[in-house]
Amino acid sequence: MAYLLLLALVYSFAIALLFFQFAIPKKSTALATFGVGFALLAIGYAAQIVLGFELNEGAARFFYLARWMLAIAWFGHGLLLSVVPDHKLITWAGRGLVLASFFGLGLVALTQITNAEDWFQPASTIYSQIGDLLATNRPTRWLAILLNLYGFVALVGMAIYMLLQRQTGSRAFLIILGAILMANPLVWSPSVESPAFYALELIAPILLFLGTLKFLQVDRPRQKTKRRRAAA
Repeated sequence: MAYLLLLALVYSFAIALLFFQFAIPKKSTALATFGVGFALLAIGYAAQIVLGFELNEGAARFFYLARWMLAIAWFGHGLLLSVVPDHKLITWAGRGLVLASFFGLGLVALTQITNAEDWFQPASTIYSQIGDLLATNRPTRWLAILLNLYGFVALVGMAIYMLLQRQTGSRAFLIILGAILMANPLVWSPSVESPAFYALELIAPILLFLGTLKFLQVDRPRQKTKRRRAAA
């Protein structure tokens, strides 16, 4: 089953590079934010692969920070920036997200690892063990909860807004389903590995990419119009 996580890692990393590649020439904060989300997801998958073989303190911290705390929040903020651009509240929320990410990095770096060598089971999912593995304090846990709530509500809320505005309904449903699949193991952490669970780990970033693909293409009609005017 590790091959499914490896495939998810390669896929997420490639999509992150794609979003960054489009974000740089367009100077798009929204696309760059999606890129960060996919990069965080890739880091989480890489940490899962490592922890599937042995207990590694660095991998446990990276998993908690990237997958458990930040990934959904960055995806949600990217969709906010894409659907409702140039809004002052969203701009301030973005600044808060950056500060919260660095604050979370500091909290996780200072978190102690539980003496878990005797009971840690690499064959079980890290989702079911991360709560006992990291001796997280209340600020760390509450920050993770708030960031995940922010990201999930932003993803689902903006997807519903797209449906109400009749903007590519099928893509909105893909975003909602992807958000649910990403949040599901954080809420109901499976303890037993299964091909179905890791298949869903792979499907989640695919759904989010298909749902956000339109934002990579949004500027193309404008560019064609400018070229036609220049030729005339």
